[in-house]
Amino acid sequence: MAPFFGEILLVKPLPPEGNTGRSRLVAKMKAKDGSITYREFQFTLIARALAALEAEHSTRPDHFATLKPWLSGGTDQPQVEAAAALGLSPTAVKVAIHRLRVRFRELIRNEIAATVHDPTEVADELRHLIAIAARG
Repeated sequence: MAPFFGEILLVKPLPPEGNTGRSRLVAKMKAKDGSITYREFQFTLIARALAALEAEHSTRPDHFATLKPWLSGGTDQPQVEAAAALGLSPTAVKVAIHRLRVRFRELIRNEIAATVHDPTEVADELRHLIAIAARG
């Protein structure tokens, strides 16, 4: 049974460490017993990136809602239907989905970068995150 989370996420900016010259975020999830799994932490990073992506598309929420199912590649809906719903050509929808995925990847990478001390660790953390997500 998963522990109950009293405090879901606390994000606190810290001053730059060492010579990296960049500030980082400390994200902390706290269960009743004080524990958290790495998997839960990583899924929180994904949720934060998704929320940021949605906020970037706040002027066109219908556009984002229509294209969101293609972020994970897990939809059976034809892109032609999405194109008709949005009043775009099928090619324009393909481009929009591609750009949405690229931006989502950037936002996830930024979330990860904010949690590691060494920027060279981002790629390893991203690979690990993908492996965790693939296991479901």
